[in-house]
Amino acid sequence: MEAFNLSMFGKQSWKLLTDSNSLLTRVLKAKYFPRRDFLDAPLGHNPSYTWRSLWSTQSLLTLGHRWKIEDCSNINVWSMPWIHSIPSHKPSTPPPPLFEDLTVNQLMNLDCFSWNHTMVYSLLNHHDVVVVTTIPLFNRAMVDTRIWKATFDGNYTVKSAYRICIDLLHSSTPIQADIPWMNIWSLKIPHSVRSFLWRLAHQCLPTRNNLTTRGIPCEDSCVVCDSFAESHIHLFFVCIKAKECWESIGMGNLIRELLHQANNFTTLLFDFLDRLSNHQQLLVVILLWSLWKSRNAKLWESSDTPATVIITRAKEILHEWTCMQRAKPQVQNTNHIISWVKLPSGVIKCDVDAAIFHNNTIVGYGICFRNSEGQFSMAKSAFFPSSMTVLKVEATALLEAIKLAASLGFQAVQFETNCMTFANTIHSTSTHLNEAGDIISQCRGLLFTNTDFKVSYIRRQVNRVAHSIARASLSHPSPHLFYSVPSTLYSLFLNEMH
Repeated sequence: MEAFNLSMFGKQSWKLLTDSNSLLTRVLKAKYFPRRDFLDAPLGHNPSYTWRSLWSTQSLLTLGHRWKIEDCSNINVWSMPWIHSIPSHKPSTPPPPLFEDLTVNQLMNLDCFSWNHTMVYSLLNHHDVVVVTTIPLFNRAMVDTRIWKATFDGNYTVKSAYRICIDLLHSSTPIQADIPWMNIWSLKIPHSVRSFLWRLAHQCLPTRNNLTTRGIPCEDSCVVCDSFAESHIHLFFVCIKAKECWESIGMGNLIRELLHQANNFTTLLFDFLDRLSNHQQLLVVILLWSLWKSRNAKLWESSDTPATVIITRAKEILHEWTCMQRAKPQVQNTNHIISWVKLPSGVIKCDVDAAIFHNNTIVGYGICFRNSEGQFSMAKSAFFPSSMTVLKVEATALLEAIKLAASLGFQAVQFETNCMTFANTIHSTSTHLNEAGDIISQCRGLLFTNTDFKVSYIRRQVNRVAHSIARASLSHPSPHLFYSVPSTLYSLFLNEMH
């Protein structure tokens, strides 16, 4: 709830950073941070409840935002997050003397469309030089803007902020910081048992000790043995019934060893599971569930379940679950014959694909034009050093294809991409605030100007020629034009046609 509350307040605080014209921003800025940025604003004296709540989100917004470089005159090279391809978004090079106030635009040439390599190499270390010089400088707007780095479109969402808040809260809790919580959900066990294990690991089962701690009056003795306080550790590892179960399956010595080492129940549970094989983990987890079930039967039905029955029930459930999983019908991956679709007369088909090389330091694209009969017209490939997301690479490939089609004088062109996310993004009305959004906006503008230019999605099976051209782009000069089908792709071209 704390994380959710913080992420909801963060949505309002995000407006203070990105919408300087809103009435809320103007009022709060005039009162609390007239000469500062919101992220640097102090809490102040006698703050209102609203301002105190918004101010509490500064650490969240600091972690979740970065700058999208435009004119770069307001972005400090050393202190502001602006390098999108590294986790910190800041150079690892310490600021040289006399250059502490250096801004990003001073690392560019006067036209602001290329990097000043002399300046970059003289101020940054080798690692920073590589990541900075691979940032492409396309046609850009004139104002630097903040974007939310946790989403693929740069827009703030409560869901993405909630995940960051959860990480913040867990990092401040030493007991839970190194616990592999996702290992619970990867176990091949019934869903009800998996949910039980999650509650057990968080120590939120309604044991008598938990109920008493939360102010619910009840006896604190163990339901099963009626001897000690019923805590999680006692009920599942120390109680006489639990000991009988662990001894019966040969894990009594391991439990005793872990009880001497563990500081809390959660650590004990995960240390226990880490020392077991995959099959043993499944049996132990279901046995824990069976112990809880027998405890509830004793409480509500006054039924004492023997240890042998508890173990047998766990083994039977595991066996039945495993058999059911094997008996599930396998999804048949039928290979449908997908072939090239003929277009109306006069319409040009342009297949587009992109590729990423060398650990996302070089990107390339392939473009293939055909006439309405499927005959090869021309193709193009190119590559350039850059660090991009998949969406941005696909957008760049399509932009180059549209520009090439317009320069060749084509009137009606059907552009096809095998990236469904990108095809849907082109046709949507949503706004992307990041660098990919700038390229997508250019694509939309050219498509709006050329009304007979259309974009559609196709499967990878019928886009193999463009895909192969993109993958082979490093083998040719950049850019490179093909006026006949390359011999290495001739068989793929015929297969797509038939």
